[in-house]
Amino acid sequence: MPSYRYAHVHINVVDMDTSIAFYQHMFGAKLLSRAENLPGRTSAALDLNGMRIILSDKLYPLDAPILPGCVEPHLGLEHFALMVDDFDAAMADLRAKGAEFLMEPHEFRPGSWIAFVKAPDDVRIEIVGQ
Repeated sequence: MPSYRYAHVHINVVDMDTSIAFYQHMFGAKLLSRAENLPGRTSAALDLNGMRIILSDKLYPLDAPILPGCVEPHLGLEHFALMVDDFDAAMADLRAKGAEFLMEPHEFRPGSWIAFVKAPDDVRIEIVGQ
């Protein structure tokens, strides 16, 4: 059987600068590259502590219809999660930075805390603390 491992999360965005700034400001992501990889389509690669996030400002294929994202729970890829080593400090940090909470911090199961924040283009990000 082949071996599989994580490669990246790819997010289509409306405003590249706003999206890059969000991930840098909220989570300390580092911009690795930004380039036009297809005619008229710019993509940026970010590193978030070893997690690669790819942002693109046009859909692929380039003639695909643009449908809005959904910030509500839904079928398909619903969110991605970031684990933190100090949940309370992360919540305070995100609040101080103006994060919009979609779900307030709460104990999901004994000893496991979660919250959801909203990123540009209605991307849902879960913050997990143990």
